[in-house]
Amino acid sequence: MVKQILVVCNNETMKDYLSGILQKHFNPVFKSSSQEALLWLRMENLPDLILMDVEDNQSDYLEFVSKLRKRAVNDLPLILLSELKNYRAVLHCLQFGATDFITKPFFPEELLDKINQILKPQAYPFRKMRHLPKLRPLSSPYLS
Repeated sequence: MVKQILVVCNNETMKDYLSGILQKHFNPVFKSSSQEALLWLRMENLPDLILMDVEDNQSDYLEFVSKLRKRAVNDLPLILLSELKNYRAVLHCLQFGATDFITKPFFPEELLDKINQILKPQAYPFRKMRHLPKLRPLSSPYLS
C-alpha cells in the first residue's frame, strides 16, 4: 500500500518541487497552511507522515506542532524543511515534538532517504513518547 504524506507548504515553487519528488513514491496531499492541515486531520484523515515547509514569513509552525502533539496523533512523524537561517525555529519545533528536519536546499535523494528511514517500523522508537526531553537553549554565536 502506498504511504500517504501530508505536505504543508504555501510556496508554489516548493510545492511543485516536492510534488515531482513525492508522487513517484508516495501519495502526497498538499495543504497551503497549518490551519488547512489541522482541519484536514480533524476530518479523520491520518497520513503516514507530515512534511512541513518552514518559511520566514510563517509564524504558525510552532502552534501547528504543538496542536498536533496534543491531539491523538502525537506519534505521527513530522519532518520540517527549513533554511539554515531558521535554525532556531526548527529547534523550537523539535522541542515541541517534530521528528526531524532537513535543511534547504536539499537533494531529492536526501528527502526520500529521510522519509524512508522514518517510515521504517523500527525507526524512531521515541515516537511513542508523549513528550521529548526539554533541550537547553542554544548559546552559539552562529545562531544569533
